[in-house]
Amino acid sequence: MRFNSFMLSTLASVSVLASAGPAFAQDAEQPAGGDDRLGEIIVTARRTNENLQKTPVAVSVLSGSALEQAKVTASRDIQYLVPSLVINQDPLGGTTAPVVQIRGMVAPLGADDTVVSYLGDVPVNTRAFSGGLFDLQSVQVLRGPQGTLFGKNSTGGAVIFTPRKAETDQVSGFIDGTVGNYSLYQITAGVNVPLIEDKLAVRVSGQITRQNGFVRNLSGPDGADKRYEVLRVSVVATPTPELRNETLFQYFHARQHQNPQIFSDYFYGLVAFVGG
Repeated sequence: MRFNSFMLSTLASVSVLASAGPAFAQDAEQPAGGDDRLGEIIVTARRTNENLQKTPVAVSVLSGSALEQAKVTASRDIQYLVPSLVINQDPLGGTTAPVVQIRGMVAPLGADDTVVSYLGDVPVNTRAFSGGLFDLQSVQVLRGPQGTLFGKNSTGGAVIFTPRKAETDQVSGFIDGTVGNYSLYQITAGVNVPLIEDKLAVRVSGQITRQNGFVRNLSGPDGADKRYEVLRVSVVATPTPELRNETLFQYFHARQHQNPQIFSDYFYGLVAFVGG
């Protein structure tokens, strides 16, 4: 089974929008003076910047640092951190096709999803996140019908994945590796480069995942293996203080052997026909 996904998103903002501040959930900042009080968390659950405590929507927010501390490496790991959220896999698509359920809302076979997934401001198929979660600014999980702001396929809720955007003030980067059983290895890396100080920057990040199949198949390749490649590019241009443009490109490729034939016993028999 092969799957390829491309996504290109561009967002331009002018005047007041350009100076509206952070657009998505941020890590809580400590107030001056060593106070341990929780700082303000900004969310976009209603398509506008709001304080989480003042938002009249059932929403859970996981910051980028919280995802790293919880060792979240796949979309299914989020369900252990968010109430009422369950992430299974499609019976035919395997781990390359996560199925998101909120509050028990399950789509009948062949029907539209009940939970819509967003990458920034763009609705995407959940396959875009089967390759792992990396270089994210936050994940917001909205529970309950969200059709007014997030479309008809959100009767159960919505999940908003917000990737980190390019920064124009400094050069930075990261690299991370994971190993496990069945020859699992996962390499994640990224770099942020300002091309023009305070004007133009590019951020490139990606992930490669390999794992042998753990469902034994005597008649062919073992099933449930993993072959994922993900590439994400963010470009931020701020030519003037009143104009800001954000462009995001993501590529995802997956290959997996799914639903193999499994033989445990062979029966050899002899059938005789006697005729008169």
